[in-house]
Amino acid sequence: MLIAGAAESFKYLISDNLKKLTHEHRPAPYTGNHSFPSGHTCTSFSTAEVLRSELKDSFPLLSYSGYLTATAVAAIRVMKNRHWLRDVVAGAAIGIISTKLAYALVNKLATRRSKKPDDTKTSQRHDQVKLGTG
Repeated sequence: MLIAGAAESFKYLISDNLKKLTHEHRPAPYTGNHSFPSGHTCTSFSTAEVLRSELKDSFPLLSYSGYLTATAVAAIRVMKNRHWLRDVVAGAAIGIISTKLAYALVNKLATRRSKKPDDTKTSQRHDQVKLGTG
């Protein structure tokens, strides 16, 4: 759950800011200037990457099924003239990168947390040596 929340935060931060910076117009007949990148595609590829990461060891074939669905979402967004091809390609990249960043962050935090007890032991040993009890 922490991974999904972190991935969603990264995804939103990147895609929302890009939408505000680029002001890319949607394909006709739709109006609006928030086409780049595709938020639907970001979300679907981010979810596909979580699925792949979580199932790759136990169910290797099934782990890639999310990418099939995410690709369908991207294709439908282009076919229905909601986005340009570059919008969905960027959305896919942002979704995958956001999830990889989330895993890296959570793993780093977990590593730090697991090192703290060892640091405490080292600190206690250092204190014992200073007091002459070790």
